[in-house]
Amino acid sequence: MIFIYIIFKMSYIALMKFEYILLIILIIISIINFYYFFYGRRLKNKNNKYYQELQLKLEDRYSNYIKKNNITPLYKKLIVSDDNKGFIVLISNQQSKIIFIEEKSINQIDFNKIKKFDKIIEKDKKNLIKAEILIQTNDNIFVYKFGTKKRKLNSILAKFIIDNCNSTYSSIEELRNK
Repeated sequence: MIFIYIIFKMSYIALMKFEYILLIILIIISIINFYYFFYGRRLKNKNNKYYQELQLKLEDRYSNYIKKNNITPLYKKLIVSDDNKGFIVLISNQQSKIIFIEEKSINQIDFNKIKKFDKIIEKDKKNLIKAEILIQTNDNIFVYKFGTKKRKLNSILAKFIIDNCNSTYSSIEELRNK
């Protein structure tokens, strides 16, 4: 619409200095918009491919683990943190265990051996600094990170990270106390 106006103006009336400046600004903004439109699409496709591959790997490990150990899961959740690492949280009441299936390892934590179970959400006045779940047993300390990068508290991603951490923590806590 604005381009039609500019072409119309150019054909009948000589452009004034202000209109030249406005025309240059509009052309620059259009070039930037086209660049981000195409670059953003390429980046989005690349990230989608990575997440799909990560999800397939984790789901494959999950299904193999379930078949091998004959487990019926009571709770299962796939989580991908903001540093592009993923894990599946699996709770089995048959064996009373929390199982974390990661890309390279599988950690089984017996409910009875948990000494400390806590969620850590660090934030300052305006930013989310980190969100993680900490599980301490007699032998090990396990830290599962949901968010590691500094983000604005009111951003959609920060709210998603906090909600994801809170819901996972409360689900594990609820099933652990049964």
